[in-house]
Amino acid sequence: MRGVGFTLRPVLWVFTFVLLLHVTKAQCPQAFQTNLIQKFEQNVCISPETLKSLGITPSNREGKTITFELYTTPSTIMSSMIVALIARDVMGYNVKFNCYSSALGGAARLSSGESDVIVEYPLDTFKTEASPFLVLSNDQSVVDAGFAGYTEQSGVYVPVYMAPFYYKNVLAATPRLADMVGKSAAFWTTFQIPEIVSLYASQNDTLFVAGLTMIANFTPPWCTPWNVDGVGNNCLDVKAEDPTYDPGVLHQMIMNLKLNMTVSYWGTGLDGPGFGNYIARKASSIKPLVFKSVYLPERSPPAWVRVGFKPYSQECYVGNTNSLEGIGSVDCDYPILSLRKMARGSIINSPPDSVLHDFASFYKRFSITQKQIDALWNAVVSATQGSGTNAMVDLQQQGREYDLSCEFVRLNNYTVKQTWSRNEYQAPNRVEWKVSSSSKSAIYAIAAIAVILEILTVFLYLCHREHPLVKSISQTYSLLTTFGFLLLSLSAILIAENKPNASICTARLWLPPIGASISLGALMAKTRRIYLIFNKITKNRALLTDWNMLKTAVIPLAIILLMLTIHEAVKPASSEAIIVDEDNTVTTYHVCEFDEDFFYSLICVLGVVVLWLTKIAYDSREAPDQFNEAKELGMAAYTMVLSVITGVPLLSWLHSKNEFDAWSVVTAMFMCMPCIGMMVFLFGERLLYACRGIEDLKTGRTVGKKSSEKHTVGSGKLGSSDHKLFSKAASSDGSTNTKVRVKTLNHDYDHSHTSRTNNPSSPNGTSPVPRV
Repeated sequence: MRGVGFTLRPVLWVFTFVLLLHVTKAQCPQAFQTNLIQKFEQNVCISPETLKSLGITPSNREGKTITFELYTTPSTIMSSMIVALIARDVMGYNVKFNCYSSALGGAARLSSGESDVIVEYPLDTFKTEASPFLVLSNDQSVVDAGFAGYTEQSGVYVPVYMAPFYYKNVLAATPRLADMVGKSAAFWTTFQIPEIVSLYASQNDTLFVAGLTMIANFTPPWCTPWNVDGVGNNCLDVKAEDPTYDPGVLHQMIMNLKLNMTVSYWGTGLDGPGFGNYIARKASSIKPLVFKSVYLPERSPPAWVRVGFKPYSQECYVGNTNSLEGIGSVDCDYPILSLRKMARGSIINSPPDSVLHDFASFYKRFSITQKQIDALWNAVVSATQGSGTNAMVDLQQQGREYDLSCEFVRLNNYTVKQTWSRNEYQAPNRVEWKVSSSSKSAIYAIAAIAVILEILTVFLYLCHREHPLVKSISQTYSLLTTFGFLLLSLSAILIAENKPNASICTARLWLPPIGASISLGALMAKTRRIYLIFNKITKNRALLTDWNMLKTAVIPLAIILLMLTIHEAVKPASSEAIIVDEDNTVTTYHVCEFDEDFFYSLICVLGVVVLWLTKIAYDSREAPDQFNEAKELGMAAYTMVLSVITGVPLLSWLHSKNEFDAWSVVTAMFMCMPCIGMMVFLFGERLLYACRGIEDLKTGRTVGKKSSEKHTVGSGKLGSSDHKLFSKAASSDGSTNTKVRVKTLNHDYDHSHTSRTNNPSSPNGTSPVPRV
């Protein structure tokens, strides 16, 4: 015995295989694309004047598009068209169609966002496929929006002329069968009569299949493969549309009921160019015909008779495998399917202030009764010439689904207005935030003050670089400190950018901590050198050079650069849009996004540097006033710490409240005010004295001023015996000829004067120590 045979024609093997795997979007029939969809796109069903007369005003939907799935069955076409027309013409949405051969894979397409809406979905058939998407709770979920209002049931059909055809061509020659057929002409047992089977099997369909392509076929073991010219056929052939419609059900019925039937597939539905043309050609020639189709509406006078099988039961379908090889338990009729309205969860669950909420509300309320959908279908048939099947083909060619759907909407405008469509959405006022002109002016002013002060400091420093008070604080590291603050101040200008891109965001993140680390590193280096000298930590002059001290200066910069590089590799700074909806005004803020924890870690690293700098400045407080910057560094550190303590929480609070205008100004102040304060505390007093010609921080004595008093140099406790940097020579008359030569980091200078030991005018009764 031959095995079961299901064959796909080689020319369409790949195409049909892809359909079965739910993977690829099926192509719409050519007439469908060029006529129906174009007709929808090129015409307006409900004019603005009509809407005005009905008191309907479409809302501003802000260009929102809803994508519908469209199949080839007339009921799907017209129900989808009706919903699409209301969504577009009455409610103001944009509408787009995606065409497929069936609902197979529809749930996956909704979940992925390829489509938004399926108006007619046989959920019972595709329950297994759809279940994984129905349980999701995110934007990829698929939602059953309710009953579409009508059902469908696939079936096996014969033309109404077949019963008298039996009598005329079979029963007249075999009277014994007359009573049997008369009682069961529209029942499956008729196909168990050899004479009836032979009547169908012997048909020569060569002319009817001309130009058409059979995409697949099924042959049970007891049948010979169907031959188009009827020669050698021992089983009748059932014409069918597509193997993806009710897959495998008819094959199981044939196998389990031992029916002498084969099945050939010709593609798409009854109104398609393959299957539809085949049926139309045979029916118009009044030839024996049996075909399987999805639901066909009842009409008067009837064109088709549905062949009855054993009633559907759950027990019958419990072993349904959907196998195209005929393996399974099905031996009863097709089930009656409750058609469901399916949509993406992001649409159905949209909040009341969403642009899609009105459509979601309408879609859940929408339904069409079985009587209405059948009437629409039959209206097409009655409006065309020829048989019902020809009418279906004619419908496809003329795009009548659009006309009838539009007419339905017009005739039911009261239902559309009162029950379905409610345009309650008010389009928000959309605003793109920009830094206000006053805030920009404030940012530029703050940055300009800081930059001018830093440039002025450099200018004065270079002009008075030979002055003792200026020379004693290390030119190299003082200029490096100023450069770091200058970089930090200039980066504040970037805050005024309205729509920062990735480059600006990267600069905002990198420049401030780099500038701060350069300044703090330079202060660390020169303060550590004073600490090492005057606290007698080292006597090795080679360790106190600028080059060796650079090792200290680069430590903060190296740490900051390492952190920034890691952040750039893991999560680079980027621009983001923060959207705030308040009082129907949607404001978009373009800001830079970077990790908040990383920002705090940068603050912590710089804070540790400030604390360490404060510590060594305090430990160097006994150094001579000329070198002692403990007070200045303390005030500078206090300024920076105070800025962080107040600025960081304030910035965080302003950001959380979306007060980005104030946030921009405060950020600029947070970056520039510490620079201004530290420049004043570190260099202000020394440069002011240098400009006035004063060389003594303690007494304010000017250079070269005559006085009867001895030149007091301060109360520093450093004496000639305390450090070998100083040399002392004593004279025989009790006076001390002291020539002190102090070699600082990168400069030498001399002070020579004569004093007397135990001079009462000298503090503490000691010989004055030259201020260096």
